[in-house]
Amino acid sequence: MFETIDKARQLAVIGLDRIVDYLELLRIEIDIQRHDVATRLINLVASMLFILMAGIFLGFAIIVTYWESDYRIIAAWCVAGFYILLALVTFWKANKHSPAPPMFATLKQEMQDDMKMLKDLL
Repeated sequence: MFETIDKARQLAVIGLDRIVDYLELLRIEIDIQRHDVATRLINLVASMLFILMAGIFLGFAIIVTYWESDYRIIAAWCVAGFYILLALVTFWKANKHSPAPPMFATLKQEMQDDMKMLKDLL
């Protein structure tokens, strides 16, 4: 009977110790996720802006080049098609970007390891 009480006390001490660790790990993982999302968003917005600007100037250059010729309408439609293609490629690229690790994966793994350790102790 004293052995069971002693094991329960040991488990309680381990559990209380680990709760503090879990909370710290949770805070760290939230900070990592926040930083990752902010970095990805800034990079995506910047790349989209520069791609859009390059496409616009390229389109103007092509249309102005063919302005005095019979190919003006074809050039304008080619520029519009290029914009559509560029939009589709950037959308695909943004969605295919390397996926972020699952949220709270480290915390989940730590909790699973501790549960296995507690089961082994019992």
